[in-house]
Amino acid sequence: MRAILYAIGRAFSSLWRRSFITFLSIATITVALVILGAFVMITLNLRSALGSLKRRVQMEFYLESKATKADATDLISRLESEEGVESVKFITAERARIEFIEEFGDELLRGLPGNPFPPSIRVELSRTLTMGEAVEELAERYRDDPLVAELSAPNEIAYRMAKASRIFLLLTAGWGIVLLFSATIIITNTIRLAIAQRAVSIGIMQLVGASTSFVRLPFIFEGVLHGALSGGLAWLILWGITVASTYIISGLHTLPTIINVLLVLLGGIFGGLGSVIALRRYLK
Repeated sequence: MRAILYAIGRAFSSLWRRSFITFLSIATITVALVILGAFVMITLNLRSALGSLKRRVQMEFYLESKATKADATDLISRLESEEGVESVKFITAERARIEFIEEFGDELLRGLPGNPFPPSIRVELSRTLTMGEAVEELAERYRDDPLVAELSAPNEIAYRMAKASRIFLLLTAGWGIVLLFSATIIITNTIRLAIAQRAVSIGIMQLVGASTSFVRLPFIFEGVLHGALSGGLAWLILWGITVASTYIISGLHTLPTIINVLLVLLGGIFGGLGSVIALRRYLK
């Protein structure tokens, strides 16, 4: 226990003695962790928005203007039998007009000679379906139906969001790998300098019989501190960025606490790994 307390004390004192090198090391790793956290936050928000959009994905089959529900009975039955279709609802022209007014107001409709909205069949799809594929299949199957005047499948935004989500997920994984190497190299060089500066005292400790673990522990704790402090600073910076962003983008999801804790842990792990590498290479 005394050896651990000594190692922690030496690690903290070393941070203060070499403040400039410490600042550069922590600042570099913090920037890397902030970028990683930003990728994670963007990915989580995209996936959340995509999930919300998928819950509302629906197709609208606009019918000929004089079509009635009786005319569309056969088409409704066929749509209801399709795999992945959760509900099929006939929307009268008057109901479509009322829905438009409820959402956008009646200013745009003033002065029009009649009801511009045709009757339609609204099809809600299951969330378990692959985004886009089911819509394309249904569109291809029913586009040429004589009763269908026009078909609306507003899923282009969903396509783009799904693609962007995958891209940011790959970027997050890629940056995580880059971070692993860069943080390890930074900590390795920082600890190497610390070993060089304390070469005389290390030699004396070895001569008087200090164990290998007693000599190495302070450097390991120093590397862990570098990484953990970087993770903590990244947490604060990301929190500040998120709070500021919510004034511009409403409904923005913040990083879960577990992700922030993982940033700190990642920093500490990378720091410890860099210390171990430096000790193996530069301290015999």
